[in-house]
Amino acid sequence: MTEKQLRAHLQAYLASADLPDSRKQALLQQISAATAKEKGEPNMFRPNKLHTVLVIAAIVTLLSLTVALAAGLSGYVDYKGKPVEGYPLATTTPLPTQEPAPTQEVTQEAFDAFVTELFNVPPTEQLIEVSFTQENGGSSSSMPARAVADSLSELEELVGTTMVLPTIPEGFVFEYAWVYLACDGDSAYELVSEETTPEGFCIRRYAIPEGKTVATSFSFVLRNAAGETILCDVGLGFESDRHFRVTEADEVQTPAVPGMEEALLIAGDDGNHLYLRHTLEAPIKLWTDFPDCWDWFPHDAYTTVEYSVASTTVPADVLLSIFAK
Repeated sequence: MTEKQLRAHLQAYLASADLPDSRKQALLQQISAATAKEKGEPNMFRPNKLHTVLVIAAIVTLLSLTVALAAGLSGYVDYKGKPVEGYPLATTTPLPTQEPAPTQEVTQEAFDAFVTELFNVPPTEQLIEVSFTQENGGSSSSMPARAVADSLSELEELVGTTMVLPTIPEGFVFEYAWVYLACDGDSAYELVSEETTPEGFCIRRYAIPEGKTVATSFSFVLRNAAGETILCDVGLGFESDRHFRVTEADEVQTPAVPGMEEALLIAGDDGNHLYLRHTLEAPIKLWTDFPDCWDWFPHDAYTTVEYSVASTTVPADVLLSIFAK
């Protein structure tokens, strides 16, 4: 098929797609750029260019299948875009001021400040736990093992095939990703160091045995030359109901996204928010990130993968292209 023939087919298809004229024209221009001949190239598509065109056409298909389900709502909706009855709106209730007990040696505020400073360091592939105990009680906090991926290939190496990796839209650049890690449930964390600070805080560091590291989530930002950004979060989850906040100014839609069992698009004055979810073929059992729970609740069993994509300026079809197979 020649470029002229494919363009004619796509123009005919776009005519019936539920898209604004400006978006139709933008898609055609993107297709033209993706399929433009290079110098000396014969009048046919190279395989990678044809793939690009098919991906774009698939995105248009996704949007044409989108059904507007809700508008003028104020409250919460589920993954199907249906209002959730009886789900309370978020409210802010001031907590009563409580003075710490006079005999308390270490305040919670001091502990929180210490934890914030300790965890505000470059990522390390070790689980860090900080705790303290005293006569009037105690507290514990932990930071899961983390890693940074500077490229998609590094991200793929850390994540594997459990979660769908992003497809970078044309004109955008992948900068880096934060990846959170956990220990496989059939192994166990290894205590590598323990120390107690002058304040009485106990710091324990746990390593994951070689070959037993599993990515639980990752986050990254995509950016183009115009400064537009796309925020993406992906993580293992549980088979449970989720509720999404909407206002009267939002339009709620449910795109049909290949590979995803549920998809929800919320478009409003603050931009586009896309939520996707699919079920894992088998549950993944991992150690929890809270060592103080290991004696009675050591593992989490994840059953789903959830994706969140958001931008204040980037169109919905571009967001859909990031995780559409």
